Amino acid sequence: MTRKFASILAALILVLTMFVPAMAACEEAAYDEKNYEKACDIVEKANEKVAHLVEHAQKTAKDDVNKLIEKTEDIIEKAIEKVAALGFEVECTYIEYEVDGQTVCIDPLYVINPRPGSGNTNT
Repeated sequence: MTRKFASILAALILVLTMFVPAMAACEEAAYDEKNYEKACDIVEKANEKVAHLVEHAQKTAKDDVNKLIEKTEDIIEKAIEKVAALGFEVECTYIEYEVDGQTVCIDPLYVINPRPGSGNTNT
C-alpha cells in the first residue's frame, strides 16, 4: 500500500510541476496582451489629440507654432511615460506639417517592442 501511495504521490508531484509553470506562462501572456492593448490605446488617444491640435493650428490665423509644439510635446511625454509603465517602448517618427507659413515637425507615436527587462514578451 505504501508503494502505491508513493507512486501516486510522485506522479501527482510530476504533473503539478509541469502544470503550474504552464499556467503561469498563460497568465503572463494574457497580462502582456492586455498591457499591449492598453499601450496601443494610450498611443492612439495621444495621436488623436496631437492631430486635433495640428488641425486647429493650421486653421487659425495667429502664430501659434510655439504653443502647438509645447502642447504636443507634453502630450507625447505623458503618453511615453504611461506606455513605459506598462512595459513597452514608443517610437516617434517625425512628420512635417505646414503651420502658419512654417514647417513644423510633429511626431506621431507607435508602440514597439517591450522594454528590456520588463518581462513582457508580446510585440
